Amino acid sequence: MLFLLYNSQDKILDILWKFLILLLPIISILLIYFIVLTTYYCLVKRIIRRNHFDLDIIKENYDIFSDSYIVYNSIKNISSDEELTRLFEEREIQQMNVHNFEIDYEDNLSYDSNDSNDSNDSNEENCVICLEDINNKISTKLDCEHKFHIMCLNQWVSKSNKCPLCNANIL
Repeated sequence: MLFLLYNSQDKILDILWKFLILLLPIISILLIYFIVLTTYYCLVKRIIRRNHFDLDIIKENYDIFSDSYIVYNSIKNISSDEELTRLFEEREIQQMNVHNFEIDYEDNLSYDSNDSNDSNDSNEENCVICLEDINNKISTKLDCEHKFHIMCLNQWVSKSNKCPLCNANIL
């Protein structure tokens, strides 16, 4: 009986040892990930302190710890709060641009504009989808050279893959 007890304990220890051997690489990988994440977090905090960035602007857009690698790569070459705000506005617009149309970020960074001009200039371009001035909102130019508001075009593409003016393929 003593032999059977010893033998079963030996099997349990052997199974436990094999389990620990399998678990060790997983724990090592998680530890390395945590070290890298913490390193990037420290780099981000250093950049924020060095450049006197407004931490609230960054926290509105990212979780500083879990997204530290992304935040670091986004802000490492930024030197002012204005550039930081513009970067996050561009990021927000790009996230709404589901079909990845090219966007000219030199234009007004706004999807909606309440200050539309009521003047009917002959040089004024209109979005043919919503019939509003093309210059009040973020717009894009297709390969066929027609310009549309990015939000209008995203809605249009959900219904049709053709340009509203010339029927050229959009995507």
